[in-house]
Amino acid sequence: MSLVCLLTLEHLNRSFPLSGGALRVGGLRYLCQKLGNETIILRPESDVPAVEGEKLFANGKFLPILEEIAPDILIVEQWALLDGLPQLNFPVICDLHGSL
Repeated sequence: MSLVCLLTLEHLNRSFPLSGGALRVGGLRYLCQKLGNETIILRPESDVPAVEGEKLFANGKFLPILEEIAPDILIVEQWALLDGLPQLNFPVICDLHGSL
């Protein structure tokens, strides 16, 4: 079993309105878990409380939490988040979707 981290700007709290991107993240998490992987969502802090499986970062500073999580695989759901990534020692997958 691998530890997969999904880096996103979307929340998955169903008590609040969800975007199409959130539905995509939920689907990616479901698929990763169905394949037997532990999956963590890493997203920015907001007025929306975190749900189980989400870790939050403040002020765009996700690297310390990403290092703490130490995933086997990182899936970046928004391609613009790639700009903040240094060279990493694990695979990074960019989920390029939508109209770019």
